[in-house]
Amino acid sequence: MSCMLCAKSLENEDDENSYNMLHRVVRENWATMKEYYRAAVDAFAKGDYARADRLMEQGHFYNRMSEWLEKQMKNLYKSFFNLVNPMMNDINQRKPFVLSSSI
Repeated sequence: MSCMLCAKSLENEDDENSYNMLHRVVRENWATMKEYYRAAVDAFAKGDYARADRLMEQGHFYNRMSEWLEKQMKNLYKSFFNLVNPMMNDINQRKPFVLSSSI
């Protein structure tokens, strides 16, 4: 999934769906990164150093992408928390409604 597609989809979704989608993309990027690193180790072990170098570069790319996406996910979570937190403070400051049990 390309980053441009992810960004465009995020603009069209509400915050919860955006967070879930971003979380899924982060997991996919980490998995892809690990696959490239494993393939690089295999290529290096077989003596194909040029291929190992290319695969390591791809792994580094997905590593940077995953870190950036995680940061975006944290920012989205913080903005959602900042939106919800004042409402929760207002609810917590209200006195509880108690039913009298005079039967």
